[in-house]
Amino acid sequence: MKRASEHATRTTRDPALTGRNDRKARRVGQQAKNRVRAGVTASFTLAAISTVLFLMPAPATPDAAPSHIDKVVHFVLFFLMVLPGLSVVPRSWVWVVPLAICFGALIEFIQPMFGRGFSWADMVANALGAMSAVPLAWWMNTRWLERRKLQ
Repeated sequence: MKRASEHATRTTRDPALTGRNDRKARRVGQQAKNRVRAGVTASFTLAAISTVLFLMPAPATPDAAPSHIDKVVHFVLFFLMVLPGLSVVPRSWVWVVPLAICFGALIEFIQPMFGRGFSWADMVANALGAMSAVPLAWWMNTRWLERRKLQ
């Protein structure tokens, strides 16, 4: 007498029963891998660009320039740096956000060596930018999964 697991294995490997579904599953799997690669590549590229921008000597700004614009730049760069990686890998916020916060702190501690100043407010803006990407990334990932289920 055959066990249920042997029967399930035989029927799922039967070419007559799989065929088209296997091709679709492989295509969807490849699309997911490509999406993850693109998201991680975008995050690392933005991290590299951010590193260069944050370590460049500070340009002379006119006295009329708002002082908070620097914090907005930190917030936006960290938001954009974290978002692609979070939006393609479910539950990656557990390690991506703390890693981004540590990266922001490291940048702030290194900046005085490159002629820039250390700023606690910049560190807070970095952390808030990284954490603010989580809800949008969760929503984007949920929408993508819903669309995959409908197809």
